Amino acid sequence: MKPTYSVEDIANYFLCKAQDEDKPEQRHLSNLKLQKLLYYAQGLYLAAYGSPLFRDAIIAWQYGPVIPSLYSKYRKHGSDDIPGPDSGFHPEDIFDRQTREFFDDVYEFFGRFSATGLMRMAYADRCYIGAGFNNEITPEAMQRDLRKYLKNEQRKETPR
Repeated sequence: MKPTYSVEDIANYFLCKAQDEDKPEQRHLSNLKLQKLLYYAQGLYLAAYGSPLFRDAIIAWQYGPVIPSLYSKYRKHGSDDIPGPDSGFHPEDIFDRQTREFFDDVYEFFGRFSATGLMRMAYADRCYIGAGFNNEITPEAMQRDLRKYLKNEQRKETPR
């Protein structure tokens, strides 16, 4: 499996979405919520297209799936909103239209839940449960177990 994007770029995409969002419940994007959005984006992309979005490991922590390097980057914000990226971030230069639409779909569905709501959802995912505390949630397990969230499991082409 070949990684496609940096996890920081995908996080920045979601941070931009939160700032532009007109639904108040979707504007709040804390570290906890961002971690869960990235977990679901990775898992659904694996389930839909058979390849990962990013190479960083996702670890089963006490409060759900976490990408440790990204957690460390944003931990200073605590449960507060993480500010968006600087004005030099241009998603259209990094992601093609189909990938941006995929991220938008993930954000539209999962972004409506609170950070703790997403945490509870992840607690019920077999790939999180099966990983065991402080272990990696493998891409293979996410691909298999998060398929349940896809509306249409038949995808024809991987976006690039």
